[in-house]
Amino acid sequence: MKNYWELGCSLNVGTYPPGQEMWFSLADSDTKENYNKNPSPHWEEHSLSYKYNSQGFRSREFEIHPDNLILLTLGCSHTVGVGIPVEDNWPEQLGATYFNDHVVYNAGLGGASADTVTRLAVNLIPILKPKIVAILWPSVYRFETYHHGQNKTGTQFNGPWNESEYRLYFEDNDIYNNQMKNKTIVELLKKVYSFKLLSIDMEQALKDHDPGAYLKARDNEHFCGWWHRDVMEDFYREYKNYENINNGTAG
Repeated sequence: MKNYWELGCSLNVGTYPPGQEMWFSLADSDTKENYNKNPSPHWEEHSLSYKYNSQGFRSREFEIHPDNLILLTLGCSHTVGVGIPVEDNWPEQLGATYFNDHVVYNAGLGGASADTVTRLAVNLIPILKPKIVAILWPSVYRFETYHHGQNKTGTQFNGPWNESEYRLYFEDNDIYNNQMKNKTIVELLKKVYSFKLLSIDMEQALKDHDPGAYLKARDNEHFCGWWHRDVMEDFYREYKNYENINNGTAG
């Protein structure tokens, strides 16, 4: 048995090929095969690349330095920025536009669930000690399972894509409480490690910013940098609201 939820266990919890750079993703929908089948008129083969750090994330290296102000971001492929240049994803735009005195560490993973986000937070936050944590919570219809055996080891991301294969069944009350459980854990982490928490649900982001109004990313599934810019502005409004509440100027 392995405990994947050990507090501050490791930074090496990403799922992408550590330390590699490639023109297309091996783990998400922006593959060379998909590009050849359904090329976009707005993107070229070398419009972007994927560079992964040694911890397995599409991010700069997670380095521990006492002088670093860290902005840690968590979420699914919409946080990774699948199908767009890394500088166009909302974490990088948020850092460059409003928090250029912070170092952005992007711990987004394609296919991630609220379970994934919280498990990564449990691992990363005690080590990195970020000043700000920004989470774009993935769809509630996702969860993790854990395997340790001869045929399968590690974490498995589950969602609508493997619902029929594994005969998964989602009850609204179950998914709601799973999401609340994960959010409560992150709130408890906030109290212990004293970071500012910015939180947006993916379902709300899609309501506020209709994907049909934006160009598609290179994979023709995800959204372009303009969508990420608008989500980034939502996160900054969350930050300003947080500051106003704590300074007693809200209302």
